[in-house]
Amino acid sequence: MTILTLPATAARPDYDALRRGGWQLKTIHGHYVVAWRGMGEEVVFTWRDGSWQQLAARTANRAA
Repeated sequence: MTILTLPATAARPDYDALRRGGWQLKTIHGHYVVAWRGMGEEVVFTWRDGSWQQLAARTANRAA
């Protein structure tokens, strides 16, 4: 039997990395995060291979 051991940085999501990037975390569910930044930019991220990958984004249209 072979046991796969991942480095701690790859196995455990680094939520602080998103915060340092200016993101405010709205929802955290394991390796998935919904975060927003600025005036209505909302993004879904997943932690994969030791970094955050963007899955989807939504920008709110605001009338000036």
